[in-house]
This record gives sequence, structure tokens and C-alpha cells, in this order.
Amino acid sequence: MLEQNVRFDRARRISSWRKVAIGTWGNPGDPSIYAKMNVDATEMLERIERLSQDGEPLTPLILVIHAVGHAIEQNPSLNSVLRWGRLHRRRGVNIAVPVLPDSSGEDRTAVLIRDCDLKSEVELADELRARSSEIRRGEDRDFEATKETLSRVPGLLIRPVIRFLGFLLYTLNFWHERIGVPKDAFGSAQVTSVGAFGIEEGYGPLDPYSRCPMMVVVGRLEQVARVIDGQLAIRPMLSICFTFDHRIIDGMGCARVMNSIRSRLETPAKPCSSESV
Repeated sequence: MLEQNVRFDRARRISSWRKVAIGTWGNPGDPSIYAKMNVDATEMLERIERLSQDGEPLTPLILVIHAVGHAIEQNPSLNSVLRWGRLHRRRGVNIAVPVLPDSSGEDRTAVLIRDCDLKSEVELADELRARSSEIRRGEDRDFEATKETLSRVPGLLIRPVIRFLGFLLYTLNFWHERIGVPKDAFGSAQVTSVGAFGIEEGYGPLDPYSRCPMMVVVGRLEQVARVIDGQLAIRPMLSICFTFDHRIIDGMGCARVMNSIRSRLETPAKPCSSESV
């Protein structure tokens, strides 16, 4: 015999505003987990200074990209794509870094750096600079092809077209150059920075069509008072905010990834400009 799943009281009267709210949104469908950590950037800045003296200019963003790549390599379960209700691990750690092709900020794309866990910070910086310059000069074939493809789609159809592309590229795992988008364009994670815009911290969304399980946003570097060994001291602190896909990783897994990133950023590194990874 069927029974009630939940025992309810009588429905209560609701306000007009509550009616609008209920009519505006459906049931929760976002699997995002949000987390934030503040990293002591003392070692990061010293490393940037050492490499700059050797003619290798770096930024905190590059060091975070490097650390994220190694954290994913050490926690391979995060590097997965959900297909047909099953998790499939990617081969290789690829990180997408959003860039603005022009000063207007209207267009945007991402540089996909492949095999981040196998490259040094200097190699990552050189590749990001070179690819960003190509995009701004209109010489990046992937970006130009994607822009041309999307420009042909009417605004009314853009949502179903994007969903279909996500299904085709990830669920079916089919790709062809005539589709007009690069392979696995968003990779294992997206890493971006809002610190350059003077923003202390921010959280990025997970794009449903990208099948990317992690978004990392680097905030503004700030001098903050901290108590260290019982003494008040001023330390450069960098906020790093995370958005994870809860379908792929849980809270314990998030903690492992974040602790791995913190350890790599705060641990002194050897003063060598050509560090092997």
C-alpha cells in the first residue's frame, strides 16, 4: 500500500513577493561548491623577484596556474568529465585562462594551456603571453573559428545550440574541425584573475556546456595584519576563490586540492629560472 513520503501540514498563505519568487525560479539545479582561502604570498613574491632578475617576468596568476596544474595531477579524480552518468578521467591536465581580445571587454575567449603539470612557471608565462598576443592580433585560428561559428547563430537559438554542442562534444565525445570550436576548449579547470581590476575576491560560474569541474579566481594582493608566533606582523595576502562541481568532487576532495595549492604557493622554491617540473 502506498503511503505518504512526507507528512505535511496544510499549505500556508504566502505573500505576493513569495509568489513572484516561486514563479521566477525552479528547483535548485546548480551543483556548485564555493570555497575561499587566503594565501601568504611572501614566498610567491620572492620567487617572482628572483625570476624577474633573471629576465623571466612572472605574475601571481602564473604561479597559481602552475599550482593548480600540480594539484589536479595529484588529485586525478577531479580531472573528470561526466558522461552518460559515469565519470571519465581526462588524459592530461589542461587549464583554460580567460583573456580579453580587445580593450572593450565585449568579446572574450580563453587560452588553453595543455599539460600544465609538465611545464615550469616560465614556460607557462611564455605560452600565455604568446597566445594572448596572437588573439589580440586576430591570428589565433581557434578563437577566430569559434567567433565566426557563434556569429552565425541567431540570438534566439544560441542557448539550444550551445547545449547541443556540449552534448556532441562531451556526452557523445565527437569532434570535427568543421564544428568551429577547439577540442576540449575549457580543459580540466579555468583560472582567472580579478585582482588586476582592483577586486579583492570573486567567484566564477561553472559553464554547463564546458564540462569543466573547477573555476579558480585570483583576487587582489593586499597587505594584511596577521599574528605569527604570537607577534603582530604585516604579510602580503592573496585571496583565491574556488567553484567546484559537487557531482565530481566532495568537500574532502576540495580540501585536498586547496591544501595542495596552498602548500606549493607558500613553500620556498629553489632559486632557479629553469626549474624542471
